Amino acid sequence: LGQWEEQLSGEEFDSFLTADANLDFQITELISKSGFSRVYLAHSKTEPKQRYAIKIFKQNRFLEFNETEIAILNELKAYPYSVPFYGSGTIQNSRYLKFVYIDGNDLRKSIRTTAVFDEKSALKVFTDILDFLKFSQSREILHLDIKPENILYYQGRYTLIDWGLAKQSLKVPTLYRKGDPIYLAPEMFRGCREFASELYALGCVLYFILVGKHIYHLKYSDSLAAKIYAHHYALPDIPKRLSNKIQFLLHRLLDKNPQTRADLAEIEQIIQSEHFNLNEYTGKQQFISTELQNDAMLYERLASDGVAYAQVELGLLFEKGRDLPKDQTQAN
Repeated sequence: LGQWEEQLSGEEFDSFLTADANLDFQITELISKSGFSRVYLAHSKTEPKQRYAIKIFKQNRFLEFNETEIAILNELKAYPYSVPFYGSGTIQNSRYLKFVYIDGNDLRKSIRTTAVFDEKSALKVFTDILDFLKFSQSREILHLDIKPENILYYQGRYTLIDWGLAKQSLKVPTLYRKGDPIYLAPEMFRGCREFASELYALGCVLYFILVGKHIYHLKYSDSLAAKIYAHHYALPDIPKRLSNKIQFLLHRLLDKNPQTRADLAEIEQIIQSEHFNLNEYTGKQQFISTELQNDAMLYERLASDGVAYAQVELGLLFEKGRDLPKDQTQAN
């Protein structure tokens, strides 16, 4: 991703502020940025109260991503609760996408600035996004980047945004690390993303908005190795204050094995049910600490269990001379 992490220069930003006079909007400020695009707030030139979110890609280096996202966004227009997409165009030799602007916090900011959600509110988020995922599955689309930052409240419903990493397939064989590793299912690091992976990510989101912490106590500052290790070996620390329904739902969504993880039919059954057997999970809510292990040791354990991504990363660490004795326990 290194080549995508370049910042737009001040001159490039200024050029967007004084963009082509033929455009029907005027860019006013930067909203957010990622490795290969920026999102700006813009106002209509003819209707000043009409605001847009303009996503601008870094020139034509990511044309394949542009075209895939545009095709998917056009498919999603059939879903009544998707963020309105008004089409694409060119600005300063860069492709842009035009959306309605949604005023409000994403889920991560909501949790950080207010408080955790109660169960009723959390289930509203969960079922709204689950409904969107049912639709995307029917169109054979994977979002691949489900996380609190990509969930907004719009006209009475929670909705998914940022389909920039999405693929028109229900199974994506890849070791390319797409998305936020705090929300990536274990199987992705073994070389495959599928619909079950979307449900795992949604389970991580549900945990976050109920508990106020990331799954497995993960932090953004943790190394990638620590995050992958936790997704494979840590068990969710689910508070006993949560209802049996929510506890059971989280356990089933966060199953490490995509083949035995809850599917749509089981999730619907859990939501409708009132009686749950948590005996299978009693006494298994411990967290596996990685604090006294370095990345090489974590990758070595993962690689020995056949995790392909870890095998690649371990090889790269050894090439860089960062291999350490197996009995070394001091963190690097």
